[in-house]
Amino acid sequence: MKLEKKVIYEAFPMLGQLSKVRLPVRASIDVATIVKKLTPAFEVLSGESDKLVKLYGEKQKGSRIQGILAGTPEWEKYQADLKVMLEGEWDEDLSIKKVVLPEKITGTCNKCNHNMDVTFEIEPVILVPLLDIFVELK
Repeated sequence: MKLEKKVIYEAFPMLGQLSKVRLPVRASIDVATIVKKLTPAFEVLSGESDKLVKLYGEKQKGSRIQGILAGTPEWEKYQADLKVMLEGEWDEDLSIKKVVLPEKITGTCNKCNHNMDVTFEIEPVILVPLLDIFVELK
C-alpha cells in the first residue's frame, strides 16, 4: 500500500501516543509493527522539516532552540515549503494492517481492586489522523 507523505508525517506522532496506551496484546503488536514500518519514512520527512525550520527559523532569545513564530512571513514560507515537501506518495510500498481497537478493556475498580471490563477511552485528537488507514473499532 502506498501512503501519502502527509499521512505519514501527521499520523506518526499520534501512533507514538497510541503506543503508550495499554491495549490487548494483538493490538499492541499491530501498533508496534506500524510504528516500526513508518519510522524510516517519518525520520526522512522530519529531517526535511527540520531543514526548513533551520532555513526560516531563528534562535529564541536566551535559548539554543530555533523556531518559527506563527503568523510571520517566515512561517508562511515554511508552511508553503512543507506543503510541497509533503505532496505525493512515499516511494516505498508499506503494507499496513489496521489496528483493531477494542470498545472495552480489562481494568481495575478503584474502590475494590476487582478486575472488570471498562470502556476504552482515547482522546479524539489522537484518532483523527489514524482513522480510515491505521485503526478501526472492534
